Amino acid sequence: MPRLNRRQVIAGVAAGSVTSMAGCLGHLSNSSSPAQQSMTFPEDPDEFPVNDDEGIEDRWEDWDETERIELGSREGVDDAFGPHGIRVINAADAQPVEFGVFDVLEDEVTHHELYDLNHDEYLEVSLLRPSRYLVKVRLPDAGTEHGLRVPCDLFDCNSSSTNLEIVDDDHFRSSVISTMVACHETFVC
Repeated sequence: MPRLNRRQVIAGVAAGSVTSMAGCLGHLSNSSSPAQQSMTFPEDPDEFPVNDDEGIEDRWEDWDETERIELGSREGVDDAFGPHGIRVINAADAQPVEFGVFDVLEDEVTHHELYDLNHDEYLEVSLLRPSRYLVKVRLPDAGTEHGLRVPCDLFDCNSSSTNLEIVDDDHFRSSVISTMVACHETFVC
């Protein structure tokens, strides 16, 4: 998938196109919903919280993983700084689900897809390269969205993940789990 800067993705989405990614089984590539055409990323990354502190129940562990994707490359990354996981959990009947990742340091959209996540299904994403990211989930049919920031220090020596749950059309909640307490150093961007 070619790398796009913020202006390119906004122009591309405004034209109504969603870039397809080879190997994705659960995404939709030709939605004509006008609401889908407006996913944008803010100029100031600090507009997004890291977590909304509502927490998520562990019940998603019994649900079906719809798809697993890896974004970026581990080439040149010190093994002391592992990938960061993201789970987009659909606890509602919301469909389709638009998911986007923006790399703040590179000033580019690294992923933007429309997924068909059924109730009680989730998308598993792995951010392989440490950076500062903005992650957004949007419900085109409802016209609602929720965004979170993934800071560099979440790429730690153990494991970390951000869970973003769609509760209903206008309610999202999230949690961040990290075992960085055992790490001697954190990644600095």
